[in-house]
Amino acid sequence: MKKVCIPLYLIFFDKKGAITRYNNSGKVIWKKNHYSKSEKKLRPKLFFALDGENLLIADSIAKYYSININDLN
Repeated sequence: MKKVCIPLYLIFFDKKGAITRYNNSGKVIWKKNHYSKSEKKLRPKLFFALDGENLLIADSIAKYYSININDLN
């Protein structure tokens, strides 16, 4: 798992590309996966960048997207 450290919470991704946000006590706040079944089998590596409240994500299979870390939009 890889992580992004932001005060008061952590964001990790797993081997299937699911992104999970935890609060400071380790409780899951949200979990999101943007990948199809065939893409999950490719085990994408995700790269994060934080721009204000937006988490910018690029991966090893040529996809990129942005999610708001507070409301998942």
